[in-house]
Amino acid sequence: MATCPFAEQRPITGSSGSYTGGVFKIVHHTTEGGSAEGAFTAFKSSRSDPHFTVDASKIYQHIDTDTAARSLRNAPGGVQTNRDRALQIEVVGFAGKTKNKATLKNLARLCRWLEQTHDVPLVWPAGLPKPAINGKDPGGHVRSLDAWAKGGHFGHCHVPENTHWDPAYTRTEVEYLMAAKFNAVGKLTNALDAAVVALENQPMAMDGDATFEIMADHDDIGEAPSSNVEPVNVALREQLESAARRLESGAGLCLSGGGYRAMLFHVGSLWRLYEAGQLFTLQRISSVSGGSITSAVLALAWKYLPFDGARAPFEARVVEPIRALARRTLDAEAIIGGILLPGSIGEKVAAAYDKYLFHGATLQDLPDTPRFVINATNVQSGVLWRFSKPYMGDHRVGRIEKPDFSIARAVAASSAFPPVLSPLTIELHPAAFKPGSGDDLQRPPFISDVVLADGGVYDNLGLETVWKRYETVLVSDAGAKIKPEEEPKQDWPRHAYRVLDLIDNQVRSLRKRALIASYQANAGDPGKRQGTYWGIGTQYNLYSSRALNLSCAPARILELASIATRLKRMDEDVQERLINWGYAVTDAALRTHLDPGLAQPVAFPYPNSGV
Repeated sequence: MATCPFAEQRPITGSSGSYTGGVFKIVHHTTEGGSAEGAFTAFKSSRSDPHFTVDASKIYQHIDTDTAARSLRNAPGGVQTNRDRALQIEVVGFAGKTKNKATLKNLARLCRWLEQTHDVPLVWPAGLPKPAINGKDPGGHVRSLDAWAKGGHFGHCHVPENTHWDPAYTRTEVEYLMAAKFNAVGKLTNALDAAVVALENQPMAMDGDATFEIMADHDDIGEAPSSNVEPVNVALREQLESAARRLESGAGLCLSGGGYRAMLFHVGSLWRLYEAGQLFTLQRISSVSGGSITSAVLALAWKYLPFDGARAPFEARVVEPIRALARRTLDAEAIIGGILLPGSIGEKVAAAYDKYLFHGATLQDLPDTPRFVINATNVQSGVLWRFSKPYMGDHRVGRIEKPDFSIARAVAASSAFPPVLSPLTIELHPAAFKPGSGDDLQRPPFISDVVLADGGVYDNLGLETVWKRYETVLVSDAGAKIKPEEEPKQDWPRHAYRVLDLIDNQVRSLRKRALIASYQANAGDPGKRQGTYWGIGTQYNLYSSRALNLSCAPARILELASIATRLKRMDEDVQERLINWGYAVTDAALRTHLDPGLAQPVAFPYPNSGV
């Protein structure tokens, strides 16, 4: 048997039988859909299973590579394709769009294993796949019998008697796939190779882009009797129409609020995810409040971060800018400025974010993949308002597509925690909204003067936009541990602040309970999720796979969890302790609940500070 040791085994309809001849070759397909689960549905209905399906988070093996797959047209009496030792891989994505970077990393790792296991050379006997032209079939594909008789890599576009034009890799994608090398645990060993670096700079296609052609895949392939095959146009239509209802197999990360406390704690969490190679597997990063500060800095640094987890670029692009901001007090200055000078308090905070972190960047400067979602609360509609590269808006008011909106203002809205920093009002042109995109409130003043507050008012874990879409949910929670008060303040400002803290604490607790219950649910339960949660107040000794060399004393953890939710200057030592604690607890959660094989860290990011 030949089963990939790092693939998840997912049989569907089985093999088409034994090989009849030929030399081993790798055939690359695209699923023409956005999720692995949608592809599995299509494979099942048409009995067109490949050997593997690859997405950004996993490699799935459907058929042992010592037997034949079903994903090629194999007409009776014609050229042998499926059984000609064709090792077939379906890549989640579209021929007409550039491919997800994390998906390509998984694909390259799989190719190295196949090449070694089945002695497949790193050549393209029929030439490189032709990239799409304006999202459509470029034509001119070589489907030579002479080429097919050789070992190496082929696109579906190269297979005799087949008519599809996938995978349509760009030259950058092909060169990355051929160059990337990995160690035994799947970590890139040549991250500085020119072909590997080049992929970082390739622009990614945007979700919702309709300017590309989708092939009606699986309609003319496989070896099942036609009476057993559901017409593919029905399967494809159901796949596309139900995408919003089905969970995707990818992973999303949620970053909670909590002012500078959260901002720095999440730096430690991201540092460990980056170092462990988990950061690039994410499809979505959702954030609220203080978590949005960290998330937005990461987003702008994304294209500069290498796959190998090297410390220097992460520290320079992510850690240092955030630590520089944490040396300044923003909230008190903004409150004073908002009272004495023109403009709101929220606008003063936005101006500070732009000056120290974002330097005029807009939502269109965010990467296409992963999707970064900065969440605020729409005080008018009472639901979550999302800022992202493809759109901003909410389901009641509607959406503005491809918004050229300031990241600093988006983060300021997301972190406008009441009662003093909220609201932040943004003036919009009603004509900018996509017609018919709102459920019931797409009219002035809802679409002209949008009043926003901290995203944590509605969703203090930043959970909703990931929970509704992905099977795997990671949550980093830096919410403060609420302290008992023997004599609560009676004046209305401080009393109101205390009541808001109590409400936030209760809502956070309810969401956390629901999240943990979803991890513990039985397989098949629609509420079932994979993943892990870690919190700033978590007891470190409860993690069975915690790093014993990282000392995290309960009293020291409690000190950090009790830091006030402010945008107030922090001492260097406190900054480093928060980052260290985020790093340590994230590592413990990952190795206990998600990846037991992950190597234990050697030390804290700042060993001299501890927790």
